[in-house]
Amino acid sequence: MAETQAAWESGRFRPGKGRRDSEILFGQVREDAGVEIAATASIPAPDLSVFCIGSAGCTALSLLAVDPRIRRMTVLDINPAQAHLVRLKAAIRQQSDLSALRQAVLIDGRPGYAEVRGSLAADTRDFWDRRQAVLAHGANHAGQVDRHLTSALRLFYRVILSVERVEGVLNAATLAEQNALFTRDWDTWRWRFALRVLLSRPLLRIVYGAPFVRQVPDRFAEQALADVRAVIVGSPARTNRYLWQAFLSRYPSNAEEALPPYLQAVNQKMLQAALGRMIVEVGDAAAFLAVQKAGTFSFLALSNILDSIGADYAQELFCAAAAVATEGAALCLRSFFPQQPALVATAAAAGWHLDEEASDRLMAINRSPFCRTVLLFRRKMRA
Repeated sequence: MAETQAAWESGRFRPGKGRRDSEILFGQVREDAGVEIAATASIPAPDLSVFCIGSAGCTALSLLAVDPRIRRMTVLDINPAQAHLVRLKAAIRQQSDLSALRQAVLIDGRPGYAEVRGSLAADTRDFWDRRQAVLAHGANHAGQVDRHLTSALRLFYRVILSVERVEGVLNAATLAEQNALFTRDWDTWRWRFALRVLLSRPLLRIVYGAPFVRQVPDRFAEQALADVRAVIVGSPARTNRYLWQAFLSRYPSNAEEALPPYLQAVNQKMLQAALGRMIVEVGDAAAFLAVQKAGTFSFLALSNILDSIGADYAQELFCAAAAVATEGAALCLRSFFPQQPALVATAAAAGWHLDEEASDRLMAINRSPFCRTVLLFRRKMRA
């Protein structure tokens, strides 16, 4: 476990030898923030104190942009580079306007950084001073995952599908047309074969390392194929930001609702007012929660941080979260893999009850092809 945590801390999926400066792994969050937004809406409280795994900050910023009850937001990531990214996005929006934030995220982050550089902490300034090239194509493309995906897409277009066919499906005027085009032009033997190869255990081991692969279930590729198909045929793709980013590396043009909530104009007044209530920390989630005061958090958004960590850490994390949760608090956990009974049992032993009905509802609204499994736990009432 220590090896895996060291890898995440330095901005790598797989464990490796030697130390190096941390690097950005994710320039954008490819999970549907609408899931966490709906999860917080299910908490009947006049105000909320939220703990959120940082990653690229999209989920945390989107929550702040739409829920006026959030009086405190703690954003934490084990990788310092991800924290520097979240701090940069927040600073640009606090000190400038929406157009500057959109330019920094979607086009070129260097002008936005130059504008806010003097207000940033010394370590964040030092980090970005040495990584101007990383910002050149916008924060959404600043992570290693984002650059690797862009490279993979070039091969995808040459070997599997043409960009014209992908755009045809994603630009379809109706859901019926979209599904017909997907069946005819996309869901081919080449597509199915390629995904099976990409998600095979040997290739996953090379990219992500043995700890991740040990948790990969049998027929994982078949599950992933079904998940992607369900997202494409289940709802209109014209405004599905996650499909556009996954397969075209951009958002739809002239579709305001297809932008992440924190980039939508309608949410800017609330976001700008709320940014002062957000703090960004660096550290391990379980260790951080273990030293917080009881009753600190009413919602915990943990992304999929348990996907490559062993059962002992899961127990430690659930117990630490329970100790700092308010009465009626909720915890949202994601996974690339189907629901794991052992994980649910570990959560129950720590005082978390799985809300199966709410979890099913959240999975039903999830528009991202990534981390399709969503588990919403409620804090059991203390005796």
